[in-house]
Amino acid sequence: MSVAKFFGDNIESAKLKLNNPFVVDANQSPYTNIHIIGDGLDENSKKAIEFKIEDYELKSLTVTPSTAYDSQTDYETWETLFYAIDQTIVLDVENAGTNEVKKPDVRATKDEHKALQEALNKFSSKNFTAKLNIETSRDGEVLSENDITYYYDSKSLYFTTSTKDQAVQGDIILYQYEGEEYLTPLAYDIDSDEFTSEAAKGLSSYNNVFKYDDITPKISEVGAEIFDYDKNRKNYRVCDELVGTIGAFAFVPLLNPIAKALNGSCYSFVVKLTADNNIDYISFKVLSNSSYNDISDCELRFENVGTTELPGYIFIEEK
Repeated sequence: MSVAKFFGDNIESAKLKLNNPFVVDANQSPYTNIHIIGDGLDENSKKAIEFKIEDYELKSLTVTPSTAYDSQTDYETWETLFYAIDQTIVLDVENAGTNEVKKPDVRATKDEHKALQEALNKFSSKNFTAKLNIETSRDGEVLSENDITYYYDSKSLYFTTSTKDQAVQGDIILYQYEGEEYLTPLAYDIDSDEFTSEAAKGLSSYNNVFKYDDITPKISEVGAEIFDYDKNRKNYRVCDELVGTIGAFAFVPLLNPIAKALNGSCYSFVVKLTADNNIDYISFKVLSNSSYNDISDCELRFENVGTTELPGYIFIEEK
């Protein structure tokens, strides 16, 4: 019996489901395992994806080997150690087509949420200045400190990064030219005293990738209900640490270095308001290197909500 009965009459659809480049042996019995071997890979890199099928039902999926590569730096010898981890991933399948997913209970809105929701709603214009401080430490000793300022002017983003000693790391603009949908990366050119695309060749991966909404934090879309009000500290804390990691992505610009840092575990997510219901600051911690227990303390503050413009010293010539 051909596996086409399991995947459908058109075996080409099976290839699409398995995400080319893969080849499928369609002459296997549905009671045996189906092996899909990566096409065009060398022998050491080939991976087998195995489907276990019984009575035309998918029971499990196994990927072997799955190799993960990583590196670590020994900060005493400054040697970089590279290593590979081979692992087999097994996904068991049950209740296919019959499983019911229970919807989570919706958290109720309380009076204590009104002030926070008012503060969040003020960001609906997607125009603001955000100042992010990241201090990374290990065993109480500060390893690095970075300050990043983001200017969101409703159509373009300018951000500048400096270290603890105020040394500027680089100024970058993701600029929306008149009539264009996608942002163009620009960097400062010292010869012309302008921001140009030629000076931003190292950022070619950003070119025609992002729209303004793609990189703008969705602050006004956050529901205040995911926070609990701490009466003693007079601030808001996420109701669950898992929500803290998810919530950080709604507040923080998803660009490096903070985007890379957020790949770690985010916790202790706190929002503090001013007396007139504006966000004073947002703070959270990130386990940025679990091997050495490096912790990044992050603090985010906002200015000029609804009135932000690119700094006056920036000159960009329209196309």
